[in-house]
Amino acid sequence: IKLTGISNKWALAFAKHLAERNQPTWIRYVVVPGYTTDLKWARGLAEFLQGMHNVTKIDILPYHELGKHKWEILGEKYPLD
Repeated sequence: IKLTGISNKWALAFAKHLAERNQPTWIRYVVVPGYTTDLKWARGLAEFLQGMHNVTKIDILPYHELGKHKWEILGEKYPLD
């Protein structure tokens, strides 16, 4: 919530739904300095995914600022500046 402004409850519920359907799924985990670099976050993800046999791949992605310009165009402050 601190980073995105919204809860992840819907994303987690959707992941559980995909697992129930046994829908092959890729997980994308973004490493954001100061937010998701602590191992506790990766461990939490691993615990959540435990038993989800539909997960075929986990991508660990570095943080980037490719969308920063969109915030600037909208006149908004970029939250990760």
